Amino acid sequence: MATPDLIVGVDFGMTCTGVAYASPGTARQTPRVIQRWPGRSHRDESKVPTKLVYNLDSSRKEDATLSSWGFQCNDTEINDPTKKLRDWFKLLLENENLIQKNQDLAEAGHPIQSEADVTRWLEDYLRNIYRQTEQEISRRHKDTFWETSTVVFIFSMPTTWSSHAMIERKFKHAIHQAGFGSGGPNHTVELGLTEAEAAAVYTADAGQSYQEGEVILVCDAGGGTTV
Repeated sequence: MATPDLIVGVDFGMTCTGVAYASPGTARQTPRVIQRWPGRSHRDESKVPTKLVYNLDSSRKEDATLSSWGFQCNDTEINDPTKKLRDWFKLLLENENLIQKNQDLAEAGHPIQSEADVTRWLEDYLRNIYRQTEQEISRRHKDTFWETSTVVFIFSMPTTWSSHAMIERKFKHAIHQAGFGSGGPNHTVELGLTEAEAAAVYTADAGQSYQEGEVILVCDAGGGTTV
């Protein structure tokens, strides 16, 4: 396989999401983090909140149109009675978590959430991540032609997902629906290591020497779960 022009890594998190990229074999092979996000025009941020706010329909029960995402989801948006905040939906891709969530919602007298709802939130959020990634890389590097470049998008896999095969299919479908892999004929998507595995590999390859039999212990202390 030929060396890609760009490798883009996406860490889709429970509370925040990060994106970094590199150009292998060039002066830009050191990874750079995307730090400009809508809603934070005067401040660099290495991660963007995994949040969406929707305008509610006339019944105020169903999500109608997307109003804001990420840093745009400010207190005014969140507290508007005609709108609804959607966050912490990452783990709901797993059916067991969605069932438990709906049991809690039903007991509290709130509308339950369907698999289609969760898929929509995921696709809408990742679609905005993709658009911002394309805009930022194109803005920073005028010599990079997005549509004709060979771009590999690598997504880390959440360690807590138990039924990986089924969730990989749903996750990868949502990634493609959001635009990743469709921006050019040589754009592809890969699901990489779990987040904890990726951290262990990076640490082992960071120049520190280890002896046979030594163990690297990784604690992935995330915004919603710790493994």
